[in-house]
Amino acid sequence: MKRVVVFLLLMLLLVSSVFSLDMLSAEFAVEIGWLPQGVFNMYTSREVFDLSNTFYTSMEAKVFLFEYVFVGGGIDTIIHKSAEGYSFVPDGNDYMFIAGIRVGIVEIFYQHNCLHPAPTYTYFRKFAPQWEAAYDRIGIRIEGKIK
Repeated sequence: MKRVVVFLLLMLLLVSSVFSLDMLSAEFAVEIGWLPQGVFNMYTSREVFDLSNTFYTSMEAKVFLFEYVFVGGGIDTIIHKSAEGYSFVPDGNDYMFIAGIRVGIVEIFYQHNCLHPAPTYTYFRKFAPQWEAAYDRIGIRIEGKIK
């Protein structure tokens, strides 16, 4: 960890010596919350599911009403590497709904996530769903930018 901090400080010094400090900015976020409910169902084996070398795509959108109230949603599509390599056949989707209030840098929100397998037919094999999950989040998030 110390090496990473030293490396980042050296990189910041190098960048600041090459460019003006006016070009630098930083973003930050701190979030604390509660998971009032959640479940992860395994339909078949109880083996550890290896997520190494996983590829995903993500889309998210929010709509603001009166500058403070927002509603949004998103989807992450998960694609694991098989013996044949990567393909455009997804293994599962993580759907997200979020609603809340944002005033300045403070956001109070409710978020629901549900993860579902994407049952597809690949290479003449039927994909058997092995998992499904859902959880809710209620939290406070502080987000800002330093320029």
